[in-house]
Amino acid sequence: MGFILAMIEDISRKITLDRSRIYVTGLSNGGAMTYRLGCQASEAFAAIAPVIATMPEFIYNNYKPQGPISFLSINGRDDPFIRLKGGYVKDPESGEKVATCSLKKSVSIFVTVNGCSDAYSSQTLPVVFQDGTSVEKFTYNNCQSDTEVVSYIVDGMGHAWPLGSDSASGSRKSSTKNLDATKEIVEFFLRHHK
Repeated sequence: MGFILAMIEDISRKITLDRSRIYVTGLSNGGAMTYRLGCQASEAFAAIAPVIATMPEFIYNNYKPQGPISFLSINGRDDPFIRLKGGYVKDPESGEKVATCSLKKSVSIFVTVNGCSDAYSSQTLPVVFQDGTSVEKFTYNNCQSDTEVVSYIVDGMGHAWPLGSDSASGSRKSSTKNLDATKEIVEFFLRHHK
């Protein structure tokens, strides 16, 4: 975490940096880091987007965002490592098991800090590619401070980055072509600033 915050400072010394438009995303363990940055250093980021990750319990228990921060998450319902109901995952560095929150509990911190209602609207996105996956989008209502809280759950997707329909035909089997995570995240980020 210190490295990422130091990197932002280093970049700002070399180029003009719009500090109202700094974002972070990450995959799997990088998604857990994204949660930590969003909770422990929310003032530095306009929005975060963890992918195939839920919040580790130690982050949930020890850190809360200090102010509004837009949030988008993407998870696979069939992910064998990061379960939507939470559980334990093996830390890749130490080999120890780390307790993780459910997706619902992970999202709840951002619903609260952004003053959203607990109510959400859900939308099943059109299936444009017959790869055995489908996407449901959950948007939390009445968020304050021009923030958004959005969560995508992909049925039929495992522990993989959602590739989108323009991806090569030899793509990872456990991914989806019905959601382009890169496009969704970039568009989401561009809608938000501090």
